Amino acid sequence: MQEVTVQVPLHVSGFWVPYYGPTPTLTGSVGVGLTLKPYLTAKVTSADDVVLLNNVEIRGGLRNSLVRLTGVERFGVIAEAPAELGEGFGLSAALAIAMAISAQLASQRELHLEEALRHAHIAEVENLTGLGDVIAEALGGGLVVRVKPGPPGLGEAFSIKVRDRVNVSTVLIGRTTTPEMLKDFAGRISLYGREALARFLKNPGLEVFAENARLFSRLTGMMSPEVESRVSDILRQTLRNGCVINFFVKKSLLVVIHGSECLDEVAHELSTLGRIRLLSIAEEGTSVRGT
Repeated sequence: MQEVTVQVPLHVSGFWVPYYGPTPTLTGSVGVGLTLKPYLTAKVTSADDVVLLNNVEIRGGLRNSLVRLTGVERFGVIAEAPAELGEGFGLSAALAIAMAISAQLASQRELHLEEALRHAHIAEVENLTGLGDVIAEALGGGLVVRVKPGPPGLGEAFSIKVRDRVNVSTVLIGRTTTPEMLKDFAGRISLYGREALARFLKNPGLEVFAENARLFSRLTGMMSPEVESRVSDILRQTLRNGCVINFFVKKSLLVVIHGSECLDEVAHELSTLGRIRLLSIAEEGTSVRGT
């Protein structure tokens, strides 16, 4: 197999509703999130039987599921991304997509992208690492609205273009795994996720998304009153002048949506909270080059 490059956007959900079907294929979520760049970029090859993310070897879990699903034991992925697993960026889904593509090319030497995406989705569900990230990252295009759960080809989603010059600054303010999140907030996620999605669909757009994502993170308990008050105080000037559109918390990730004209000011304001990651809107979904 020749060397192939896979590019996958990251994805941060603002609100969502889990659906658990009788099989992993029929399991997923509906909701709305932002697809972001820098992308996960991966070289996939059968020459090396190793999966590396940011120079760290990834074993077990997703890889074992994909070996079983594809019947391919030897495939290689050398990936780089602007984040680490478990931080709330949908990175496990992006890596699963790259691994599924690598395994398929190693086996068939021909890419059937929809099948690879389905395998990635199933692996995510089996390992409790995500429910809706695969279909969102496959589509891309800015704000992705998932209206039917499942992988591409079964689930349904559409994208809404986000205006130019919008950035997303993030700060990790704790550590919560996806299984912990799904367990600890399950009932509130389903209740408040349905309400947020219904409000959004009446008037879809970035501002309405951000407003409902903040309310969702507050009502589910992902964003405590203390955190919300502190962030509001830190960002009071850029919130007041309208450059910061809004903020929310997904798992333990603080997400601030703002215009690029106040980038330096927002970075300075957030610096007291921890390491800042700056991202922008990903206009494209998953792409494969070199096949």
